[in-house]
Amino acid sequence: MGDVDWERGWLYVQRTWSDKGRRVEAGKDGEMRKVKAPASLLDALRTQREAVALEGNVKGWTPAQRQLLFPTLAGQIARHGHFYEDVWQPLLAKAGLPHRKYHATRHSFATWLLDEGADVRWVQAQLGHATIAQTVDTYSHIDTARHAAGAEALNRYLAP
Repeated sequence: MGDVDWERGWLYVQRTWSDKGRRVEAGKDGEMRKVKAPASLLDALRTQREAVALEGNVKGWTPAQRQLLFPTLAGQIARHGHFYEDVWQPLLAKAGLPHRKYHATRHSFATWLLDEGADVRWVQAQLGHATIAQTVDTYSHIDTARHAAGAEALNRYLAP
């Protein structure tokens, strides 16, 4: 199985790079999860895949190197330090955004899902949290206005 199901719009999180072991290993707890990708993300990934294929052709990369969506300029796996210093920090600076850790994008993703009314069980699965309590404890404070609106909606059942 590949990491992207282009037709159905799923990203499969099944492997990770281990700096300690200096190799690709099974993901957390050896389990795979799938994350639904919006069409705009899939379009951006297709464009990136085409750019990598072109660069790989020019540089004579192996088929395995051409499978990487975000390789280094030498066609290798981009490790966290490289990504953080050479991609993430310059990207934030160019966008005029304040510094934030890359991991914060995970929290943005979860917050946006919940703000749009996604079921907390769905968000739990997308994040790979072991328990729903972990998701609720982390994100339940997000949208108090929506919770208040939910309480007001009870009026249709209780009002005379």
